[in-house]
Amino acid sequence: PSDSEVSTQQAADMLNVSRPHIVKLLEQGSIPYKKAGSHRRILLEDILKYDAKLNEQKNNSLKILAKQAQELRLGYESANAPIVDKNMKSYSNAPFFVKKAKITKALIDKYGSRKELLNKVKGSPR
Repeated sequence: PSDSEVSTQQAADMLNVSRPHIVKLLEQGSIPYKKAGSHRRILLEDILKYDAKLNEQKNNSLKILAKQAQELRLGYESANAPIVDKNMKSYSNAPFFVKKAKITKALIDKYGSRKELLNKVKGSPR
């Protein structure tokens, strides 16, 4: 039923996080809840919505990383997939990943290939 309520511990178990983390999310307003005495109760529907939103954010981040890996030719290209030829500025909503991608690209440009870069980082040839 859509009006089913769960405890903070049940919500934590469903999302595979700690109970204190759930309490923090509730207090921040990320997930709506109501109090029954001193207990917090969360609608099952709200937990499922939050989980879906979180999964969507994760998938969007993974898509950005996959595009960057293809653009930088880090060995993740499929044989049939074209190399994306867009400007790095298209990822302005993820500055951390843009910075990491630029650093990685600079290192690859310096050492010539991903394999040479890995050998340099590890300190021994493969």
